[in-house]
Amino acid sequence: MEEDIESVQSIGYMIISTQIRSGRVYFLVVNLWQEYFRNGE
Repeated sequence: MEEDIESVQSIGYMIISTQIRSGRVYFLVVNLWQEYFRNGE
């Protein structure tokens, strides 16, 4: 079970790191952060 979780996390990390290089995930995170902040206040 733990090995499966680790493999999934490593695959997800690979995908995320690839997305970050294109800047798409960073842009998405910033948008979500701003939305969360706006709703928080």
